[in-house]
Formats: sequence, C-alpha cells, structure tokens
Amino acid sequence: MSSTSQLSFERKLLFIFIGIASSLFLVIAGGEIVMRINNVPIGPPYNGKEKDKILGWKTKPYYRYYTKEFSDNKNGKYEVNLNFTKHGFRLWNEKAHDSTQGNVFVVGDSYVESIEVSDDKTFYSVFKDSCPVKVSAYGTAGYGFTQEYLIMNQFIDSLNPKWIVLLTCSNDYVDNYWKMEEKSWYTAGQTRPYLNLQSKIEYHFPRPWYERAKDYSLFLDFIFRRIRQGLINAEIILPDGVPDHAIERQDKNYDDFEMTCILSENVLKKMKLLAESHQAKLLVYILGDLNNTINKMDAIVAACKLNNIAIITGAEELTLIHEKKGETIHSFDNYHFNNNGQKILGQVLIDYFRKNELADKP
Repeated sequence: MSSTSQLSFERKLLFIFIGIASSLFLVIAGGEIVMRINNVPIGPPYNGKEKDKILGWKTKPYYRYYTKEFSDNKNGKYEVNLNFTKHGFRLWNEKAHDSTQGNVFVVGDSYVESIEVSDDKTFYSVFKDSCPVKVSAYGTAGYGFTQEYLIMNQFIDSLNPKWIVLLTCSNDYVDNYWKMEEKSWYTAGQTRPYLNLQSKIEYHFPRPWYERAKDYSLFLDFIFRRIRQGLINAEIILPDGVPDHAIERQDKNYDDFEMTCILSENVLKKMKLLAESHQAKLLVYILGDLNNTINKMDAIVAACKLNNIAIITGAEELTLIHEKKGETIHSFDNYHFNNNGQKILGQVLIDYFRKNELADKP
C-alpha cells in the first residue's frame, strides 16, 4: 500500500514537472514565433558584415548598395553608391606594389568604412585625388586596435605601403579592452580578439553571458533584457556607462580605463614595429578636439608621442568651423560624415601629407 502510494506520488511529481516544462516550452516557442514574425532584420547598408574566426567579424567582399535617399542630420537627402572590393576593402589598389609614388594603407573602423557616402566621396578618395599617392582602405564598424593590427598584418605584404594611416576615435578605448566593453553603453557586443598584457591574442565575448541568447532566441533575449532593466531600475545593479564616464574624464583612477590605455599603447607599439619592419611609417589620424583641457583622445595622443608615432590632428577643429557656418557635415546619426564632412577629413589628410610627407613631391 505504501509502495503504491509512493509510486503515485512520484508519478504526480513527474506529471507536474512535465506539465511545467511543456507550458514553458509552449510559452517560449509561442513568444519566439511572435518575435520572429515581428522582427525587422538589419537592412542595407548595415547588413554588410559576416562572422570571421580570426577577426570576429568583417565586411563582406563585393558588398553593394545604392540609394538616392540617404539622409543627413538635417533631413537632407543625397545619393550613396557603395561598391566594396576584394577582401571587403572599400578601396583596393590592385597594382599598389608597382607604385613608385608611395602607397597609403588606411585602416580603421566605421569612420573608414564610410557607408554613409559613395566610393568617390570618402575622405581617402578625396585625398587620393589630390596627392601623388596610391591608396587602399579597409574599415569595419566596431573594430578596435587589435582587429586593425590583424588587418594590417594580413595585407601589408600585398599592398606594400609607404605609409599606414590608422584612424582612431574615442570609442577605441572600449574596443581595446573587453572589461571596458562589458560595462559600456557603447558596444559591438560580439566575440572579438584582444591583445593581452603578454602581447598574446585572446578572444572574449565582452557582454554579460545572457546576451548570447540573442544568437539563438529573440524571445529569451527580450526577457533577459527586461529582467536586467528591472534590476537597474531597482538599483540592484549599475547601468552601463561607467567606462564611458571614465573616458570623458580621462580618469586613470578607474582601473579598467588605466588598463585599456596600457593595452591600447601596446597595440600601437606592435603596429609601429610592423610598419617599420616593412619600411613603412605609421601615422595615427586623431578624430577629436585636442585643445580642450580634458579631451577624450588625450591618452592615445600621449601614447603616440611617447612612442614617437606621428599624429594627424585638426579634423575636429575644422569640422567645428564649418558647423558654425551652418554647413551640414554629418549623416542622420549625428556621428558619421556626409559628403561635405568627408571632404573636410580629406583636406586635413591632404594638408598633413603636403606639409610633412610630400614636401619634395611636385
């Protein structure tokens, strides 16, 4: 009798477990179906990336996009015609190794990718059209120094540059150290390579573990995000943004910011050594106002000066001058540049090269 009762109790527990599991499965499956029906996939020109085992992600080779209705940040419209080339380069010089003028290899993130303008409107195309050099350019949104170093290392032999121009901005602090990215409001949110203190490449997913859910389930991702926001609202956990405030203040008392400055400098050193081993010169093009008492780019500028790496400055000052004149220089996101803004960035590069690198050229 007791054995039968025990068996009956165990069956009840089993049925309860199966019922709960089935209900959870139906809720998750139903939620997933609803989320996927209503999900709007990333559209062009922002769907031009693919995963890569070494780089984390990269731009798709030969990606194409065209529109007559791209928006600036004042509701103006203009034409954009994108034609990426081999290896995902925005500009690839097939005969670069035959150049006697000097080859320039431009590397960076979304500011080099420049999907907001047509091929002939990028700042490096403006530069190429005005200086006796040949130019190749590779940029992918979200890239940090380590990914950019790997790109340099992969293609430096093919392109045989005399100059390598690294374009950098303040979000590179976050991109260069996974613990900064883990707590930042700005994040690419994908597994990527980072250089560690031993100068070895290691890979991290720089976000809380539950954000991996988005790769498998839109519904679970939605639930986890709502739970996290509730914990933030209840002041149980801190919101993202602590690293971003440290960057604003250039606060090396914040341990993670001090570490990302060290790691950023280490990658810059490796870039310089790579360039010099191929008889090339590394130039770091700074997007940032260097005249403020505290500037978000101060630490990177200091690292460049300490290691005798040439810097190209003036872009921020010149863009501000044009904005004060009422000119529109940004695309709709208020960060990246439209045709006019690209022309300004190109002019800064032209002026630097004519003064410092091409003084003996006609």
